[in-house]
Amino acid sequence: MTGTINVTRVHGGNLKNMADRAGCRREEILDFSANINPLGFPEWVRPLINSRISELVHYPDPNYSTLRSKMAQHYSISEDEIIIGNGSSEILYVLPAALKINRVILPVPSYSDYEAAARLFRLPIETLHLLEEDDFALDISQLDLLLCKQKVEDRIGVFIGNPNNPTGRTVSAASVREIARKHAKAVFVIDEAFIDFTNGSASLQSDRPKNVVILHSMTKILAIPGLRVGFALADSEIARAIQSQIPPWSVNNLAAAVMERALDDQEFFAEGRIKISQWREDLKTRLSATGCVVVFPGEANYLLLKISKAPLTSGELADRLLLGHRIGIRNCENYLGLGDQYFRIAVRRPDENNRLISAFEAVVGVPRSKHLQKPKLTPALMLQGTGSNVGKSILTTALCRILYQDGVKVSPFKSQNMALNSFVTPSGGEIGRAQALQAQACKLVPDVRMNPVLLKPSNESGSQVILCGKPLAHMDFRDYSRFKATVFEEVKRAYDSLAAESDVVLLEGAGSASEVNLKKNDIVNMRM
Repeated sequence: MTGTINVTRVHGGNLKNMADRAGCRREEILDFSANINPLGFPEWVRPLINSRISELVHYPDPNYSTLRSKMAQHYSISEDEIIIGNGSSEILYVLPAALKINRVILPVPSYSDYEAAARLFRLPIETLHLLEEDDFALDISQLDLLLCKQKVEDRIGVFIGNPNNPTGRTVSAASVREIARKHAKAVFVIDEAFIDFTNGSASLQSDRPKNVVILHSMTKILAIPGLRVGFALADSEIARAIQSQIPPWSVNNLAAAVMERALDDQEFFAEGRIKISQWREDLKTRLSATGCVVVFPGEANYLLLKISKAPLTSGELADRLLLGHRIGIRNCENYLGLGDQYFRIAVRRPDENNRLISAFEAVVGVPRSKHLQKPKLTPALMLQGTGSNVGKSILTTALCRILYQDGVKVSPFKSQNMALNSFVTPSGGEIGRAQALQAQACKLVPDVRMNPVLLKPSNESGSQVILCGKPLAHMDFRDYSRFKATVFEEVKRAYDSLAAESDVVLLEGAGSASEVNLKKNDIVNMRM
């Protein structure tokens, strides 16, 4: 089946738009609309960027010689087969002009920017519909028939997602090689932006025909879409033509350094593939069990779904999840070949997937899954010590990261901190720096609930009291002791609110838990 299409450029991940619509802060949105690695970026990204800040006073190497050399070694190709760009999108948008493409064949549904890039140069587009009854797998024989009908003088560009977005289906590398060699005048642009989430068997990065261009984005697997870094692999003549269309210094020093370092961290890639594969299959099974959706097979970090037994459209579902539960999904009704029953969700961490399923069941009227019922009290673990500076904070931080890596949604908590220096949360509240670090270990946005009381000493007997992130008053020791009963009620409210959103809470004590003279007014150790 073939047809014509109108361009509609809509992307997921627009947190500002979702937060504005939901009337909340951006960090309150649980975003399933953008397909980013749920493990977050690797541990080395933050210190690496910090260590390279001083290099921002210099222009990047316009040839990216070190990065290019390392990539050539990693992919076992020559350096002149590599195109480096500000994300793979920058490369995509110069391809039609660089390769003198005058017609495009586009299997659909597919990523909207393939169409947008062709429309930018006013190129005719012929579509090949991927069929639902085939689970949206690409039929190479149909593509072959379309190519055989093209005029000999035409320079055809074929754009294929591998895995495809939004379906998540890969295409046989052997079949693409065969058809590419058969139609040597055509250019096959294979977008492998999500290939790192698969086992890699479908990749065309090795044994690549001369008329195949591989697009690759590092932003998905490394969870750094805001940093923008991508590349393409192509025959050296094609690579030169494409690179000549890209502005100099399009990749900054920080992005280039991250990309270079990523090539050495194959363990991070492997860990992501294993965990996301498990989480994807679990999510697919549980959503299918609701009886309200068809979940199509996918091999990446997202799933395409179709509403089957619910009296609402995908747009209505997206609205209800966002406005009622602050969850964002990708409404796919604007994809050609789909309709108003289709939507796409990213695969996220188990606790976040639980929240999505719970919200979905609530919206479509399915009884809440028994396995999602929370126990009456959220499990908690507390670390105390025999004094200050004995390692409570660092142990709590370490346990936060260990539980996070095991797929547990863990939150740090410390009732009361005493310190002159504080950390300012994105919402503008002040908390202790240790809790901010612990939040980072859990990959959470620092929250004033994690440290509801912060005391900032002003003299030997008095402190400024910061309650739930906001300055309250200056109090001496006696005034604060009398005020502690009121403070403790706020502490309990903060804890209960945080615990309700967590699988586990890790509490940190303060000072020595054995100071019996402080036990009566304790709000941070045994009493918690």
